[in-house]
Amino acid sequence: DSRFRYIEPYYGRLTQAQGDVKPMGEHKQFNGLVATWFSVILFAQLGVLLRLVLTQLSALDGHQMSTTLYSNFLGCAAIAFINAAKPVFDSFKLAPIFYGICAGFCGAL
Repeated sequence: DSRFRYIEPYYGRLTQAQGDVKPMGEHKQFNGLVATWFSVILFAQLGVLLRLVLTQLSALDGHQMSTTLYSNFLGCAAIAFINAAKPVFDSFKLAPIFYGICAGFCGAL
């Protein structure tokens, strides 16, 4: 068809009627980015809630010098286990959940 011409496979199709270039996979990349940000936001809220619970529990006995000791330890241990399991997340294409747990949950914890 003479109305369509291809620039390059990466840049997509240029139509004379529209006059714009739409990258191939643009919506797929956008959906992946939205899923990653949604996952980070969701897991960050869960991390904050768990940090508040651990802070209240550690302050009950009154002997603890630092009320954030347990949450810091749990955050470091969780990020170590999640980073060790990164190949599992990659094999099932669960990168948004991996980033949500690492950056969101462990970062907020």
